[in-house]
Amino acid sequence: MPSMPEEGVVIESAGATARVQMPRASYCQTCHRSGTICDPFGSDRMVVDARNESGAKKGDVVQVEFLPVKVGVATAIVYAVPLLALLIGAVLGNWLDPFGNNDASAAVFALVLLVLSVVAVYALRRKLGGGKESEQAKIVRILRRQG
Repeated sequence: MPSMPEEGVVIESAGATARVQMPRASYCQTCHRSGTICDPFGSDRMVVDARNESGAKKGDVVQVEFLPVKVGVATAIVYAVPLLALLIGAVLGNWLDPFGNNDASAAVFALVLLVLSVVAVYALRRKLGGGKESEQAKIVRILRRQG
């Protein structure tokens, strides 16, 4: 569920992304995303990178919603998948024993599956847009057009 919309002014617009300057709310002090979704600009303002599907231009006054981040699911994927791959690789290497040494086979298989899983998680993250800070804020309405 999106948060309460905040009002701000577009200071830069580039395609599907816009930088919006807005007043810094009191709840910003406890935000764990500070520095990732926004750049604090002094003590009373912040600049946010937001999805700009509404086509807002520089100078427009807009409403921005902050989309929830599913940190628990992302953390589970980032840590659990490589750990599971490491364990499966060790068991597979020990069981198959292609090098004639159980320990060496387990270590090699574990490392190979670990590296493959990290690459897979990274590729999935990029495909789903998880690395884009602008995916966490969205311009929902243009309140006033510039000029």
